[in-house]
Amino acid sequence: MPLNCGIVGLPNVGKSTIFNALTASKAPAANYPFCTIDPNVGIVPVPDARMDRIVTMVKPHSIVPTTMEFVDIAGIVEGASKGEGLGNQFLSHIRQTDAILHVVRCFSDPEVIHVAGGVNPLHDIDIINTELLLADLDTVEKRRNKAEKAAKSNSATAAQKSELSTIVKLADVLNAGKPARTAELADDEKPGNVDVITRQPKTSSSETIADEARKGYDLLVIGIAKTRNPNGGFSKDVSLITKGFEGPLAVIDSHQSNSDRSTERPGRILIPVNGSEVSRRAVEVGLTLARANDAEVTALYVTGNANGGNRKNASRRRVTRRNELAVLKDIGELADRYEVNVRSTTRVNMAPDEAILRESKRGYDLIVLGVSRRPGDTLYFGNTAAAVLDRSETSNLFVAS
Repeated sequence: MPLNCGIVGLPNVGKSTIFNALTASKAPAANYPFCTIDPNVGIVPVPDARMDRIVTMVKPHSIVPTTMEFVDIAGIVEGASKGEGLGNQFLSHIRQTDAILHVVRCFSDPEVIHVAGGVNPLHDIDIINTELLLADLDTVEKRRNKAEKAAKSNSATAAQKSELSTIVKLADVLNAGKPARTAELADDEKPGNVDVITRQPKTSSSETIADEARKGYDLLVIGIAKTRNPNGGFSKDVSLITKGFEGPLAVIDSHQSNSDRSTERPGRILIPVNGSEVSRRAVEVGLTLARANDAEVTALYVTGNANGGNRKNASRRRVTRRNELAVLKDIGELADRYEVNVRSTTRVNMAPDEAILRESKRGYDLIVLGVSRRPGDTLYFGNTAAAVLDRSETSNLFVAS
């Protein structure tokens, strides 16, 4: 039996549109509330790279992938738990699902009606959460009287006493405005014994992506809205997504100012290089992007000096002119292969991060930086990458092999 996922939200926020995209269905998706009344149901196969590999080895007579059932549930309005709209009917459909996908409208469009009169995502989320909590509280209170009588009788069983204990704990958290999943239950107290909606664990999109990434993919590319942590480094979501992934990795750090670039001029890509294998991989990625977008490329050769202002130390650790030429010659050959023109420049007597940041202020749209991942619970590519991430006003692409 497939996993069942209910798509919920206020009316007219795009639930049926998402349902159609997920299931390749043609459910009505009109610009008015309650376009959907009876639930739309669609079942889709779930791709699994692990199964594909097994199939190539054992060559079975038939392949039966696991499936996911999506249920497009009609919109919930404020007061649904008390019967507003067709509230009780909608809530019963939600109770039959294994998971809930909450769709929230975050876009403004005067042509698309909003039932509350204006777009306010946090308010909309609160409406749905409140209605589900109130519906659960009503369910729990109705069960409570019967459970108390059964548990207090002389013939009460351990299961009946456990049920009452579960109901009391659920009622306490629901009355406090918290979902049923937050109740601290003993091993013999299971919320599944009471039909409450908010029992499902809350999972963020980052956790879902992280779980998927652990399935053996050859490359993970991350491009999410909040890449940077305000306190420095990558955000918790990026670290969570990458935590269980051990293969090649690319993280896109998009800077808002670059989205306003005029399309009348070609894009400009900066690729720092130092002769390492990771920087060469970054060159290949950067040249691929440049060829696809007709962008200009600059290869910035940086030294390994870690103490930017210390000239004596810089002179000791400066790479030889021969090595520098060899690296730039290799990049030139790669550029010819990709049919992309590359301009090269060099900055010495300067720490790599300072060299990159200073050059990036000359009007680049993207920095492609080859990096190596460092061990730890949070995603970290070393001091140079950290400085570029925190201080750069340019979009960045970190490439880790």
